[in-house]
Amino acid sequence: MASEATYVLSLFISIIMGLGLYLRSVRWLDLKRTALFFVPVLSAVLVPLCARLFFFIARINFLLPTQGWGGLLDFRPEGMAYTGVIIGLGLSGFLTAKITGENYNKLLDAITPGALLALLLSRLSEFYVTSGQGKYIEQDILRFFPLAVENEWGEWYYAVFMLEALFAFMILIDARKNRERSYGYLWQKALLFLFCSQILCESLRAETLRWGFVRVYQLFCAFGITWFYVKWSSRARKRGVSMSLIWPSLVLLVIVLFGLVGIEFALDKWREMPHWLLYAVMSLGLSFLAFAGMRLLKRSKGMVL
Repeated sequence: MASEATYVLSLFISIIMGLGLYLRSVRWLDLKRTALFFVPVLSAVLVPLCARLFFFIARINFLLPTQGWGGLLDFRPEGMAYTGVIIGLGLSGFLTAKITGENYNKLLDAITPGALLALLLSRLSEFYVTSGQGKYIEQDILRFFPLAVENEWGEWYYAVFMLEALFAFMILIDARKNRERSYGYLWQKALLFLFCSQILCESLRAETLRWGFVRVYQLFCAFGITWFYVKWSSRARKRGVSMSLIWPSLVLLVIVLFGLVGIEFALDKWREMPHWLLYAVMSLGLSFLAFAGMRLLKRSKGMVL
């Protein structure tokens, strides 16, 4: 109970720190005063609602019979989905743009650094719970922090949450460097990199939402990446970019996504195959996907490569 209470307190601190960075980030974007305050107010409502709704729908076959529709109001951290947080922040930015007349991309650029800091700190907070752990570690040489974490029974598991925190930190640093770019570049690039890194991390996690061997968060990230690729390709074409420069990225997308499905199936069923090799191939494919997507994003905005 003490660890869970510490975890909840850590999440609260993460949100406060993220809000602080958001308020600092808006200085260089010159947002309207009404938009500045609408975002956190709407986020306070929409983020927990979307986080709970996503988790509830993902496990509706279990939660509806046991909790009924009243289970939607159970806002304990273990029943929330970070993918719902992303949706909630996006909706907050969209509604704020509609209400205030502010530029939507400009708003999401302002939200991104604070959201990444909150994500980074919330991942570190998983030190106090088991949700961010990976497989059990048998070799004593690998039993050390930050590679692994020890539970109350003296068992060691891979600290996947530390890898997720590292990715969030790297994306945050990159976002701070790219804040002067074209409106929309910052949040779209950050989300692309987050989706790609999270596909790997979700595969490493021992506890995650599943539909069979399909991991729900991986599926969400794959849909997100696909949406970005299609959107950026369409906008690049409107800017007069030749299809010969766009098709390779789309072909790569299809190859990598189908490859990821095969790797996940192999991880689940093919025990004889070295898992480190499968994860190495997955990491390589996701890296190609991230950097090809970044080039496509730049082409969609008419930026020099």
